[in-house]
Amino acid sequence: MKKRITIKDVAREAGVSIALVSMALNSRVGKDGKSNCKVKQETISRIREVSERLGYIPNNAAAQISSGRSRTIGVITSIMDSQFFTEICKHIERYAYSAGYSVILSSADENAGKLYDAVHKAVGIGVDGMLVIPPAAGAEIMEAARDLHIPVVFLERDMPDYSPAGRVLLDNEKACMLAVKGLIDNGYTRIEQLTMDLEVTTVISKKEYYLKAMDELGLSDFAHISTVPEGITTEDLVKLIAERLECGAEAFFIPSNDLTVSVLGALRNMGLKTPDDVAIVGFDSCSIFDLHSPSIAHIKEPTEEFARRGFDLLMGMMSGEDTPRTLLLEPEFVPGGSSSRR
Repeated sequence: MKKRITIKDVAREAGVSIALVSMALNSRVGKDGKSNCKVKQETISRIREVSERLGYIPNNAAAQISSGRSRTIGVITSIMDSQFFTEICKHIERYAYSAGYSVILSSADENAGKLYDAVHKAVGIGVDGMLVIPPAAGAEIMEAARDLHIPVVFLERDMPDYSPAGRVLLDNEKACMLAVKGLIDNGYTRIEQLTMDLEVTTVISKKEYYLKAMDELGLSDFAHISTVPEGITTEDLVKLIAERLECGAEAFFIPSNDLTVSVLGALRNMGLKTPDDVAIVGFDSCSIFDLHSPSIAHIKEPTEEFARRGFDLLMGMMSGEDTPRTLLLEPEFVPGGSSSRR
């Protein structure tokens, strides 16, 4: 049987200490090709050359046992095919890599059963912590993390019934006020909301805060919320929009980028233009918003800040230097031709 190459063999062949081999092989390489390890570059290169030549494979399982850390975090998103959530995950992976952590990415697909599988997979792997964009239900599923004292941070969405988690959320009250006020400032008063039929905290809170904004700005008589079923056909969406326009709607506040894109398609099928026939303010950044003519006014959520603040909070909770707390991020109103002055 072929002898397993150990870290001692690499150290002996390279003429350095075992500790130096460990430092060199566990260091990260930056964009400039240089290691972040405080060891001479030529020494690191020699150690890595010896390691590859001998065929050394680090025993990560043993390292995990000795340190009590896997240096792996779980990232669970509610859906995978959302540009907004994909952007957050991309930034998380970048921050994790820079800190020497690996990421296990899973999707709950807005399904409690899939959330169960994702959480238990992460727990089974032995992750040090989890960043979760949760689906509508499943707070009890997170108990597996609580039982093993695995820190959890919720991003963008919340699970109010799971108290041990840290939270990084958008200030949706301010976001709704910015959207409504942006339309009012351009002469619109009959401002209605089109929203998805999802029982998630973000959708629920945006309904509440839209109504609050309309009331505080003296337009409560014109407030109206239309709930759009998931998977609605273009034909049915066209009917819904036509009905609301007949009732006098001048503008739609749509707190979902996917629904905003669907509404734009429906308006095109109807031969209608924005803002000539109806003004629109969308939500979340989307490449189509800038490419569309006219550009789409929208509320921008800071995806990179979600990732950075969430990752930093999780690292603090994992090290014991921070405790679960709620951080609110600032939304930004991005003007566009779709809500220009009447």
